[in-house]
Amino acid sequence: MCHDLHSDPVFYHALFDLDQEISDLTQSQGCIFCGETLHVSNYERRPRGAFVNLSEPQLKHKYSFRFSFCCSQDGCRRRVTPPTVRFLGRKVYLGFIIVLVCALKHGLTPRRALLLCGEFNIPRQTITRWRRFWCHQLTQMPFWKKAQGTHAVAIQKEELPGELLGRFTGGLSERLQQLLKNISPVTCTQQRHFLDLNLHH
Repeated sequence: MCHDLHSDPVFYHALFDLDQEISDLTQSQGCIFCGETLHVSNYERRPRGAFVNLSEPQLKHKYSFRFSFCCSQDGCRRRVTPPTVRFLGRKVYLGFIIVLVCALKHGLTPRRALLLCGEFNIPRQTITRWRRFWCHQLTQMPFWKKAQGTHAVAIQKEELPGELLGRFTGGLSERLQQLLKNISPVTCTQQRHFLDLNLHH
């Protein structure tokens, strides 16, 4: 399930392009606190996961930072960091790896956990924390409470993120991009603001 994607530069470029789109939209809206111009002030990132197997310099650069802005207005100067599909908040592994590892239909058996931990160099306790994020933390966020209202059949938290991934259409790459874009508001501290920004079309 993971092998084709984690070695496919096209997929990584597609995720970056989505982040660029979200970033441009955020900057065009101006500061969410005072409305003034936003200046680029990106964060450095050193993500772990399948990406370490890629050697394309341009791609490495694209995954070495997260888009962020700082207000230009004296007296405000507050930071605005848009949602992202490449990273899942401050988690060090790439977002799509976290989705795939936790989306296993048959659960995380000891054998399966051992294989995944070895393939992506992920400590077992890290996967346990990811499961806690999907089943407990995410479902308490404003994003999830709003998102549940858009589904005809409610998604049980124990089925996350696999059941959510299954609600989208297309191949695995397309469904992952849709899922990551859909949940992207949870990746920023101004989540309530970005719930109303037109990110999901």
